[in-house]
Amino acid sequence: MGKRKRLKEWEALVSAGEIDPLIWMVHFGGRRPDKCGCRNCADYKAGVCEGGRDPFKCMAEKSRTEIVLVSEEDEEELLICPKCGGRLREVERMDTAHDFALYEREDGKIVWKCIYCGLEIEDFDEMWERQDEPCEP
Repeated sequence: MGKRKRLKEWEALVSAGEIDPLIWMVHFGGRRPDKCGCRNCADYKAGVCEGGRDPFKCMAEKSRTEIVLVSEEDEEELLICPKCGGRLREVERMDTAHDFALYEREDGKIVWKCIYCGLEIEDFDEMWERQDEPCEP
């Protein structure tokens, strides 16, 4: 499939609400959709996905099943609806354990980062083991 046709396919999926651009941006950053593959995806780079899927189909599935936690400067963290982009509710901290999310550092390295205390971990297994540790924000 040509690049132009691939871009039109992506635009159609976004326009139809099948792919949430925010979900796409979380996984692929600012990379053009026609140049994206599994190796460019944050989940693949972090080792939580084996790859081998069409990125459009994968992101369409994620757009139906995921919500995105975002943080805006000087504002509270919000849960954003993947369909409409609206605010769902304020995030309240329920306990004192770490809550890790994928994060891309300035050097381009994808790491797991606690949204409360900022602890960064590069290895998925270590993140999994430490997720129940006490967290000091």
